[in-house]
Amino acid sequence: MASPCSRSKAGRRCRFFFVHFVVSACTWLAPETTTRRGWHRRSVLMAALRTCRATGILWSYLMSNFAGSAIDHVGIGVSDISQARAFYERALEPLGITLMMSVEADPPRSAPRRLGFGSAGKPFLWLHAAPVPSHGAHIALIAKSREAVDAFHAAAMAAGGQDNGAPGIRPRYHSSYYAAYVLGPDGVNVEAVCQVAA
Repeated sequence: MASPCSRSKAGRRCRFFFVHFVVSACTWLAPETTTRRGWHRRSVLMAALRTCRATGILWSYLMSNFAGSAIDHVGIGVSDISQARAFYERALEPLGITLMMSVEADPPRSAPRRLGFGSAGKPFLWLHAAPVPSHGAHIALIAKSREAVDAFHAAAMAAGGQDNGAPGIRPRYHSSYYAAYVLGPDGVNVEAVCQVAA
């Protein structure tokens, strides 16, 4: 029997080929000149793409198979690095993100200068003490499941965060965009999102 993972991957491949078939069919059926209904090939193709995007099929497939980013890491300025450390350690644990590096101040002080959070051996979210914190910054972190999104929201709230959006589908993005939002120290909007189709 195929594993749930393989079934999920097969389902995503089927959806992708379905979308590809619809778009190809529209392109093939619409001639270079105007059709009887007055639609040009471009209009037919764009209508098909809009329909696919509206149902979330194509976008969900692309996002659930997202394998990387052009961003190597991001840095957030915080007013109290010790407080921020306590919050992010608890809030990010359900996402498999932990504190990986601590860069001490020079000369040494009671608090570190930078903290690097990450996973799989790679720190990609850095906190640094700053006289002007990154108030209002938005960070969206990938969750492997909707349960992980739920766990993130609960952990972040327990760590002192402020609810900025309960776990749930955000259809304005696409039909499989399941996310939760919490305001952390200095008003940073921390999001956990799972874009894998249920």
